[in-house]
Amino acid sequence: MGNTANYDLTTYDRITDTLVVFGDFRDMLCGTGTNSNTYKIDTQMKANADAIISKQATLVSGTNIRTINGETLLGSTNLVITGSETAAETSVTDIGGYFDSIEVEGVLQEVGAGLLALGGVTGSVPEYSILPLSTINYPTTLAEARDIMSWQHTVAKQSFDSYITAASLGAWSSISSVFTRAWDGTESIVRDYTDGNTVAMGDMDDKMMYLGIIKLASAYKTDTSANDIRDAAREAVDFILRAEIAGGGWPEVYPAQDYSPSMYENYIAFNDDTMSYTMGLIRRISEGIHPFDTDIIDAPRKALLDAAYDRAMSVVLELQLVTNGVKNVWAGIYHPITRLPIWARGWEPNTQMAHESSNMIEYLCSIATVDRTPEIKECIHYAIQWFKDAIVEDVRYDRTISPYFTSAIGQHTWYRFYRYVGGQWIGAFGAGVGVFVNTIQEVSPSQYIEGYTWGYNDDGDKVIALSKTDTQAFSLPAGSISIEDQGAHFGGANVEVALQEIGTILGEISLSSAIIPISSAITLELSHKDVLIKCGNSVGITITVPLNSAVPFTVGDEIAIVAYGTGSVIIGATAGVDLYSSNSFATIGTQYGSCVLKKMGLNEWLLIGNLIENAV
Repeated sequence: MGNTANYDLTTYDRITDTLVVFGDFRDMLCGTGTNSNTYKIDTQMKANADAIISKQATLVSGTNIRTINGETLLGSTNLVITGSETAAETSVTDIGGYFDSIEVEGVLQEVGAGLLALGGVTGSVPEYSILPLSTINYPTTLAEARDIMSWQHTVAKQSFDSYITAASLGAWSSISSVFTRAWDGTESIVRDYTDGNTVAMGDMDDKMMYLGIIKLASAYKTDTSANDIRDAAREAVDFILRAEIAGGGWPEVYPAQDYSPSMYENYIAFNDDTMSYTMGLIRRISEGIHPFDTDIIDAPRKALLDAAYDRAMSVVLELQLVTNGVKNVWAGIYHPITRLPIWARGWEPNTQMAHESSNMIEYLCSIATVDRTPEIKECIHYAIQWFKDAIVEDVRYDRTISPYFTSAIGQHTWYRFYRYVGGQWIGAFGAGVGVFVNTIQEVSPSQYIEGYTWGYNDDGDKVIALSKTDTQAFSLPAGSISIEDQGAHFGGANVEVALQEIGTILGEISLSSAIIPISSAITLELSHKDVLIKCGNSVGITITVPLNSAVPFTVGDEIAIVAYGTGSVIIGATAGVDLYSSNSFATIGTQYGSCVLKKMGLNEWLLIGNLIENAV
């Protein structure tokens, strides 16, 4: 059509650009613009073109003009918009249709980052304290080490060839005399039995290998020319490597026995701290931590131990029990093939086990924060939360006094075994494999009187305390949101789920909305819950936390305090109340400094904020 080479229509992919092209085309036809001398069309056609350019497309309700609550906006009458209890139903599914998955992802990631920053958390689960590996202080002389070696199957085999298999070389059996004196050369080192044959087995439980190797290493450190002690320790390490179950983890005894009542000892064992202490031992050896900061264990063995440790950690994470979709702790014994928890002896259920789980948590918390994978962090969090949920308030356990679990106001305990019934954790007692009973009195007297422990008063305390020294542990409900991890999964219906999660978290973040001014000392009352106490005092005052029996705050309640005046503000506690803070500081440090009290237990409070040491 002549002069059209100036118009590259491929560049016009939007409505506005298209209108520009149409306008230019009109100018060309109607003798306006730069092309007016080339193309002439009559005045009427020009007017018609102008009208077309300015014309709005016909409105179609729900197509190019939206509706309100299903009502069209078209027509001549007035449309009255009123409030409605169902206004919240302005559906997220509609919103999803107006955003693509990338846009939604970006928005939700920003919201998630903001929420995490608001809560003070740097990840989807909180961090917990780092514990040192359990204290090792077993000074052992060379003579004592050689006494211990005399019980080792490597040495004792000369008198018990018929009882020893090559698999048990380097190990010790669980005999009380092993660490107190030398073997006399004649007494039996056999502890376990098969159906018809006696076999001297090595014990992975009861810390036998853990203590044996550490004591040898302690002695060797005093004289690194003692090659017999070095070689004995290496043989013990070889036994640990042989005893590993295919796929990871260790049994209580090795080689496998065939004595019917004790077959469970051949399986993956958290029982008697088999897993936690073995993993702790391996890590000491691998990292050269005292007393393994010598050449007592060589590099090839360390490499094999490292690989076994990685497999064991995978087992720990895999076998953490899940109830109602929530992770918690561990059972005592797991079948190595099915990976399911099994009963041990007839009174030891295949359910949550408090004591050994507490030691496993302690071990996991000895891992430096930078070395904790997201899976390990999540494992720790849910296990600690379980101990908070499973606490038995106002009860104390005493294995020497019937009825053993007795009323004790203000105290608490944990059962050895638990099961989940009616939405709560209750004690689990066994009366034969697969048979649960509800009270300790229904268990065979020989089991709860003759040496077996059914409860632990302090195990949960040490675990829960891990969260008291890290303020991040209380900022957000771990696991309730994982926006950063969702990525492109947000789109369409998943937008609704994501926004519901955000709403849940916003509802759980506690922000003080009321301000209560004071100028003199007070004892906290329920009216102080979720408020900001503004201290305008010019002389020192004390704010006292009362006993639960006097003022029954709920666990999780928070109270914010700000020093608005020039006088000091001390946070004190009534006798019987445990107040935890970093370095035990309990005075707000400066004017306009602040702190937060959070109730953690019946009479336990956490204090965090701008604190200094109390004046003497």
